[in-house]
Amino acid sequence: MKRCKTWRQALGVAVMALMTGAAGWMGGVPEAHAHSVVQEPDWVAGLARSPRWQAAQQAHRAALARADASGGNPNDWIPQASWAQRSQRAEPGQLASSNSREWSVGLSRGVRLASKVNAAEDWAQRLREWADADLAQAWLLLCREALSDAGELTLSQQQASLLRAHADNLATQHQGLRRRHELGDAARQDVILADAARAQADAQATLADQRARSLQSRWLARYPGLPTPPFHAAAVAGPPASAEAIQARLSQHPQWVAAERRVLALRAQARQALSERQPDPVVGVQYGRERSGAERVLGVSLSWPIGAEVRASQAQAQLAEAESAQAELEDLRRSLGADLDRWWAEATHSREGAQASEHALQQTELAEQALRRGQALGQVSTSEVLQMQRQLIDQRQVAAQVRVTAWLASMRWSLESGQWWPQPPADGTDVAQR
Repeated sequence: MKRCKTWRQALGVAVMALMTGAAGWMGGVPEAHAHSVVQEPDWVAGLARSPRWQAAQQAHRAALARADASGGNPNDWIPQASWAQRSQRAEPGQLASSNSREWSVGLSRGVRLASKVNAAEDWAQRLREWADADLAQAWLLLCREALSDAGELTLSQQQASLLRAHADNLATQHQGLRRRHELGDAARQDVILADAARAQADAQATLADQRARSLQSRWLARYPGLPTPPFHAAAVAGPPASAEAIQARLSQHPQWVAAERRVLALRAQARQALSERQPDPVVGVQYGRERSGAERVLGVSLSWPIGAEVRASQAQAQLAEAESAQAELEDLRRSLGADLDRWWAEATHSREGAQASEHALQQTELAEQALRRGQALGQVSTSEVLQMQRQLIDQRQVAAQVRVTAWLASMRWSLESGQWWPQPPADGTDVAQR
């Protein structure tokens, strides 16, 4: 049985790369590093415990069983048996009427023509290849979902951490201003403003903590035993991908392979349906005894049914379904090619956005530090400092979001381009490559 080795031996490493960082994501992975990633069992074993993957494996087994059934002779053996009693009236000149017993047994079965056998075997093989490609595509979709969930969880944790640190900082400032007010060195209005800012920041941090915990619980429910992905902000941009390279990747992408093999399977099914327009001839053998055993009968029978019009209609329906799948395949080529272009562009250019955001954050931090020094000298009001600190926490959140977006973009391209992609485990726990 052929397996979808190209992508199934490369599938899932991008998701495991969440635990190792994105360095070298487009320029290729060093052999030692790639080996260490592939040997890490936590991610593959964790994803293999997902109910979606278990369902995909059961669907794959069912498809293989259907393929095995479609390649054989579907005609049943038909045993026959009969018993009769013959009565003969006395004719003029006969002494008396006579009775005799007769019985017979037989066995018959439809015989497959060579053209039908070849068509059925081809269809069965195409079904197996389609099932393998569907399984690889199911693993890809599961890895996509895990990567997206990992990004959402990572961002929520980053934002919760930033907001909690901001709330703690404002709480410290409020305590300092209150002591200064007690000493007569700060106005009561400044204490009120600082207390309001602290309360607002604490409420935002509490909501962010609740969201992070909720996403953490969802992560544990969807991927039992799968460790929480650590965040690595570094994403090294690699060499640009040419249009030829993207088209070459398109021909190996699991979605494309699955759709292409679906078309081949449907065409094989249509050819098989065309061959079935003529019913199978039925050959049988029969043995019996007549006249109470005085005569023995051994015979061979041959019957050839005449196909009904419904067989031709079924063949036409299969041909139409195959043509429809071919049209969908052409549409997938355009949409998947556009997606690959977009994923590559996002991975290439997202770092520029991250760098711009980091620069804006640095400038905002410098401005906030300057205002804090001015506040200590009595040259800047507390309201101005609090306003700048709100801008600073907003910019920090934007920077965190841009960093996670760039990280996800590079990981997504590694996933879709097949650079880091181990084979899904066959039994849900075995992570060794076949």
